[in-house]
Amino acid sequence: MYKVALTSFKVRHTVTLEYLSNLLQTHSPARSLLSSEALMMVVPRTITDLARCAFSVVAPSIWNSLPSAI
Repeated sequence: MYKVALTSFKVRHTVTLEYLSNLLQTHSPARSLLSSEALMMVVPRTITDLARCAFSVVAPSIWNSLPSAI
């Protein structure tokens, strides 16, 4: 879990991992909300249990579960 969170941080804040940055999308709400300032990621919907283990699903869900103080 730590390594996935660390990799997600590196993908968001550096340009070195471009192939992984294509898998992660930043959440941008359509309206101005209080949570608009939070740096959230889009968690794609999945159907199978195997797809829930993919980096493009696990990384945003771990990133979104972190407290905003971190």
